[in-house]
Amino acid sequence: LSKKRRGAMPKRRRNVSLLPPPLRSRSAARRITTKFHALTHSLSSPSLTEADREAKAREVEEMGGRRAYQEASKLNTSIFSTSKWAWGKLSCSGSTAGVRCLVPGSSGAVVVGGGGGGGSGSSPPKPRRPMKLLEIGAINSDLHSLCLRGNVSSSHIDLRPSEPCVEARDFLDQGYEPGSMDAVVCSMVLNCVPTPGMRGGMIRKMARLLEPPAAWGEGTGGG
Repeated sequence: LSKKRRGAMPKRRRNVSLLPPPLRSRSAARRITTKFHALTHSLSSPSLTEADREAKAREVEEMGGRRAYQEASKLNTSIFSTSKWAWGKLSCSGSTAGVRCLVPGSSGAVVVGGGGGGGSGSSPPKPRRPMKLLEIGAINSDLHSLCLRGNVSSSHIDLRPSEPCVEARDFLDQGYEPGSMDAVVCSMVLNCVPTPGMRGGMIRKMARLLEPPAAWGEGTGGG
């Protein structure tokens, strides 16, 4: 037997992670989200046999379940940010500066805008209250961070939150009052709702949360 070299360093063992590697490919992310939607929709079919239901449920688990779907969705939204798109639309309407109060001195109103520095002929400042925004299916904190820049009171919910600023809540069982929101953001959520009836019901719930059209009209536009 040959002798070991003196001073030779022992080989170090490489640490092997028990977790799957982070997702980096957008094409792989799209395959995961497409497969997840197909499997969850088929699981809602009333004609599915018990054996087929169990087989499809195993497929969902084998692909990583909702955790893998959320990770893939995060990658997709990091490339095309729907939060920035929604914020841009709201900013163009002037709503991120607050909703114009119908009655001066309403609770929570702040004074913004106004022009001319108070001289003769200048328009008086217009009182506004914070815009009330609800984000459904918040898989990240992007929209929450944007809302902090404006005069916005926002709530962010998801079934399985991955961010501290997101509340664990099922929108279909939500307890918000009708007319309690000025804006509702819902991205990549309706396609996860299994049946047409449930999707229609969710859209009706979102519509009931919004302020009446007259009040919404007062909140848009410049000034």
